Amino acid sequence: MTRKRLEHFRQRLLQEREALNARILAAQADAQRALGPVEPRDDIPERADLADTSLALGTLLTQQLQEIDDALLRMELGEYGVCELCEEPIELERLEAQPAARFCKEHARRADQRRPPKL
Repeated sequence: MTRKRLEHFRQRLLQEREALNARILAAQADAQRALGPVEPRDDIPERADLADTSLALGTLLTQQLQEIDDALLRMELGEYGVCELCEEPIELERLEAQPAARFCKEHARRADQRRPPKL
């Protein structure tokens, strides 16, 4: 991968990282508001649902942030853009769509097929 392309993907990852950090902070603020002092007219079940949703969203976003941090580390190590299974270059169109990708299209497809469906 050329330096220019690598820098392009680094900038994409850094932008995504910044956006995720903002969304994580918003989810934390929503959870704190939902868990804050209760007023007599508050709908407790609704507040609990909001807190659960905000915390779940924060967890998901934190996992995505970790994937971006891992991709940035792979860049530093000179391993970015290489499939972790077959060690072949990951397709550029895949990296454009998902800059933190760890696997080529084929191995990503196989991994998706092995995952049990989520309810």
